[in-house]
Amino acid sequence: MELDSDYSFPENDNYKYKIDHLKSHLTEELINIRLISQSEFLVFQKKEIQLYAIDKKDKINKKCTFRVNSIIKDILIKNNELIASTLKGIIIFEKNKQNKYIEKKRIKPQNNEIYYSLLDLKDGNLIGAFSVSFLNIIDLKTSNIISHFKFNSSNKGRIMKYNVQDIDKEEEEGNKDGDNNEKQDIEKMDKDNEDEDYDDDVYQNKRIIKEKLTLESFDPRAKPFLIKQKNIKAYLICFKLLTYCIILNHKKMKILKKFDFTDIFGFHLFKPDNEYDHFYILIIDSYKNPNFIVQKYNSDLIQIDQFKNTSFEFPNWNPYVEEGMEDDASTSTLICEHECLYKNIVYDIKNFSFLYHKYVGPPVDIEYYILIHCVDGKFKNNIKLGMNSYNCDDLKLSFDIRGIGENKFILVKADEDKGIEKIEIEYFPENEDDKKKIKKSKKKKEIINKKTSYESESNSDFEEDKKDRKMKKKKKVNKKKEMNIKLLGKKKEIEKDNDEISSSED
Repeated sequence: MELDSDYSFPENDNYKYKIDHLKSHLTEELINIRLISQSEFLVFQKKEIQLYAIDKKDKINKKCTFRVNSIIKDILIKNNELIASTLKGIIIFEKNKQNKYIEKKRIKPQNNEIYYSLLDLKDGNLIGAFSVSFLNIIDLKTSNIISHFKFNSSNKGRIMKYNVQDIDKEEEEGNKDGDNNEKQDIEKMDKDNEDEDYDDDVYQNKRIIKEKLTLESFDPRAKPFLIKQKNIKAYLICFKLLTYCIILNHKKMKILKKFDFTDIFGFHLFKPDNEYDHFYILIIDSYKNPNFIVQKYNSDLIQIDQFKNTSFEFPNWNPYVEEGMEDDASTSTLICEHECLYKNIVYDIKNFSFLYHKYVGPPVDIEYYILIHCVDGKFKNNIKLGMNSYNCDDLKLSFDIRGIGENKFILVKADEDKGIEKIEIEYFPENEDDKKKIKKSKKKKEIINKKTSYESESNSDFEEDKKDRKMKKKKKVNKKKEMNIKLLGKKKEIEKDNDEISSSED
């Protein structure tokens, strides 16, 4: 085994690690959250979708579960319809009067493509559907592809194959036999030689999806989103390729901006819900002595703010710290491993959270997820969420997070075979300075409200109230004086009586 000091990470040629990690997220059936509103959300994995509601006390209640007859890659809510992208194509469900989703129709893929992500374009019945190498604009009403944009132009990459027919067949047979632990067999035939083709004879009479992964492959770990410029009527699409960030005018199918992150370790995108005038790019610039950078851009694609933390360290899994506990960050070594920022939530450039995912290959052969918080520009919490050890058991855990307010988010934990294990609402850790500011602002607000309540009355009423208060105060003072005078008189009478008694005794 190589020593830490002897190993050098190939910073300018690290596409192999990036592609390997992307492949794992494309082929594995990971848990996903999709918001319907601040009080309702969907969770999906494999062939199952679950609907949850959040009450006023932040308690999560499960409302219903329904199944799809193919592996789900993404879901979208649009016009009271649920649109699911599966290995068999797009399935559209309509909500009936009993609030149940009933299958309405299907849109079959033209060339065996898989859509890993769906985006509502807010333009009639149009949605964007992202495969590994291209974007299709689809009209849901006519089921037609009205435009096509290819962003994967490289011939250099790694081949990934899906035997979709075998997956569906095994799952259907498992259901007939009453097997609840559905089996999957995503057949992948990869070789380290990037340009080598494979013999397709063994796949005759089967539906095979063959995809080539490159640095320009679509990355579904970051959800595509829309931004809106003042001088352009249509929305612009912003999405992540493996090493690029693209801003596209889908009406003209023209790239307006292409951020190149080929030479950095990794990056991620984030846009707040219902905000279209800004977005964030999170960057880890290097593996050695990494800086964590958060850049804020407006919809005109101009950088308007930036935060840079020079003390970020890659977290490692400490076996002596239990799951769900805080763990100090420590520099990890890169030996047959790949890692990434998996999901994130950004409150502002100095306050954000993200899931860190790392895979360590043989002989260790483990992967793990860590939740990291940055509070007021300082990395304070590394929360160990879960680890999969392929040498010990068959656990296949996955996690997802989604913000639902200014300081809270949903955290879901699931196992690929057992399903959802835990869903809970977590709160972003507050900074002490922020707490003091909140207390001061509350006091100030109370004082302002009192002042406003008086001033809202008419001047005449206000003056009358003022006079009444003065009169009452004066009467109170006079009454007190009278009482004091009476007490003083009684005191003098008592003293006089005592003097008379004492003189008579003499």
